[in-house]
Amino acid sequence: MIDTYHHQLQTALNDLMLKFNDLPPIIEQNPTFLEITEYPHYENVCSNILRFYFDTSQPHGLKNLLLKSLLQAIDKDDLAEQIIKTERDNVNREVRTDDAKRIDLLIQTDEHIIAIENKIYHHLTNQLSYYQNHVEVKYSKLKPLYVLLAPEKIIAQNLPQTLKSDKECLNEDAEKGFKSITFNELFNKVKTNLGEYIQNADTKYLAYFIDFMTSIENLDKSMTLSPELVKFVTENEENIQKVNKAYDEVWYEVYEKIKKIKEQIFNSNEKNLWIYDKSVLVREFYLKRGNDTINVALNCSFTLHHVNIEIFVRGNKVDNKYSFLESIDYFSQSKDNFEKSKRGFIVYKNHHSPFEIDNLEIITKLNEIIPQIKISE
Repeated sequence: MIDTYHHQLQTALNDLMLKFNDLPPIIEQNPTFLEITEYPHYENVCSNILRFYFDTSQPHGLKNLLLKSLLQAIDKDDLAEQIIKTERDNVNREVRTDDAKRIDLLIQTDEHIIAIENKIYHHLTNQLSYYQNHVEVKYSKLKPLYVLLAPEKIIAQNLPQTLKSDKECLNEDAEKGFKSITFNELFNKVKTNLGEYIQNADTKYLAYFIDFMTSIENLDKSMTLSPELVKFVTENEENIQKVNKAYDEVWYEVYEKIKKIKEQIFNSNEKNLWIYDKSVLVREFYLKRGNDTINVALNCSFTLHHVNIEIFVRGNKVDNKYSFLESIDYFSQSKDNFEKSKRGFIVYKNHHSPFEIDNLEIITKLNEIIPQIKISE
């Protein structure tokens, strides 16, 4: 019965690997600075950044790059050349209407007023008509343009009847209603025009702007998920689940092995010995040095390919962690040359699967090391 199960599992795994190896490689993207801060999906943050780069008086040095690109993205190329020649533009955020609504961005030039509603993850809520009415009344002497900016195009006919007011405000002509464009459409125009402006741009603010564009583009994660990968997972879901189950079972056995080893460690108790993430046996030590107590840790780490033991200093109470560790009895009395790690020393490494290593070997090594993690007078 077990042999049949293993045979079926091996067959499923072989089949998966053959198919998976035929897929296009998955490209991993490093996080942008905005993604590190976890702010790119905040509409207010996005609108504040847009305001800065729309404002030609700001020190970014990109002048009217963003405004020109926006006008081209809404199919107003003729106006782009006309408007960008103006010497005056005002960019305002959260412009309050008489109905106590707020327009995300309002750009005023000599002859035009441009209302921009920025949508990242928030949905329409029947407010576009209030914005449009406010612009028509308060700026009746200026020619209006209306833009709805979002990661995906918002199409009137796809909106529910509950958003009837917003549906009526959407229009393919930005002079007559809100024209929906995507961030990608805007940024593609920016990238096309960037060469004309890059020479005078402040390099710091240019880097910030490129980071911002990349962050917004990355919000649409479906762009990085290939159709081939989706199809592979969908068509092979049953076999993938079998392999995942087997993987979990193997790691469960590793965890059981660690628990058995833990029971055989001398001079330890629940306060100073525990298992982290079901894969690392941790032993803590608190060593006195003058008036300070230094926290030293021993990690016995298990992977499916090797087992190693690392000793390192926690915290920043010592200036030179390697020198301090070398003052510990285990190191000072040993003739071995230990491999340095980023945070301490590797004192044991076995390049075999945990299932090929006898528990007694690991227990013996730990019980040899632990009593010597001290500093003799």
